[in-house]
Amino acid sequence: MSMLTPHRSSRWQKMVKGQKSIRLNASSNSVVRIPILGAKGAGQKEIVEMMKDIFGKSVSNVGDEENSMDLTPYLNLMRTFSLRAMVSLVLEFDESTSGATFEETTVKSIQIVKSYEFQSASNIPKYIWMALKTFWADDNVIRYAKSKYPCDTYNELEVYFTGIDRLSSYHYTPSVSDVLLCRKKLNSATETPLRHDAWLVELAPIGSSTNLNSILQFFERVSVFVHCIDLASYDQLETDGRTPKLLRSVEIYKRIVCHEFTKQSSTVVFLTRKETFRRKLQTKSLKACFSEYRGTDSYDECTKYVMSKFIIEEMRPRPVYVTLLSCKKCDLKTDLHAVKDTMTTSFLQHDVVHQRQA
Repeated sequence: MSMLTPHRSSRWQKMVKGQKSIRLNASSNSVVRIPILGAKGAGQKEIVEMMKDIFGKSVSNVGDEENSMDLTPYLNLMRTFSLRAMVSLVLEFDESTSGATFEETTVKSIQIVKSYEFQSASNIPKYIWMALKTFWADDNVIRYAKSKYPCDTYNELEVYFTGIDRLSSYHYTPSVSDVLLCRKKLNSATETPLRHDAWLVELAPIGSSTNLNSILQFFERVSVFVHCIDLASYDQLETDGRTPKLLRSVEIYKRIVCHEFTKQSSTVVFLTRKETFRRKLQTKSLKACFSEYRGTDSYDECTKYVMSKFIIEEMRPRPVYVTLLSCKKCDLKTDLHAVKDTMTTSFLQHDVVHQRQA
């Protein structure tokens, strides 16, 4: 049985040498896409949720933004991703539970799926879809999936299996959720509607060895990038056991802001977990991260020094805005509200340079 390969239209092709860059969004140019980057645990998810609460208006009609786009690639992709995931579960379950006794309908559904030669997601017979639906109806399968996979993976499987009637329909049209799921799986990006004319695009953490072209090609014409930096990671080391995490974040930040695809973009930097940073300074010097630092370990002096690391000569005269944020939900909301006007200017006008110390 051959495994399915995702269908890609030209808009999803990876960039090759000499090829013009491709935008992540295939929709209206009136919608502002705001990439938000950062290392794992730097507060991206919390900031996205809080910004949605602060800036969000009506997003009930967010699907209108997708009406003008060609949904065919998403239709094929969604079916391909769902079938690949569901069939993989069938095969893993069958192998892991070999010799166990299950309901006859479950055994039969496994046999049907295993005997089918999968080639394209566009012409899967109805009986295959129904066999998958029957398979998921067995509580043993659900318990196995919950114990086998992380929560996110299980939730994705649940979306696929419970949506079989919709996905297999001749009249299936991808929903906004389907489109976002496809984009996330293709580009390691989670898109969140901030309001009807602005979406946040949360990217997977970028490492030192990441091919920036493969990520930033989708944002060459984006006007602003948001970077989340964990201040409190200054005394933590990367997996190499030598490099401080905050120092690595600064290095990756410089690679991104100096890249040819971001040379026209303004920058917003959120330095997160400021309370934890203040507390750690009482026992751990900032020199643990920046050996060249010659100041005291006072909170104000250290934050001023760290903030200066994100204002670099190569970025001038592009707008740069740096602020400190709390890691506590209530205080985070207050911090973001305090800079709401400036962020709105940065996101939508891109003509101001600000540096704020909270």
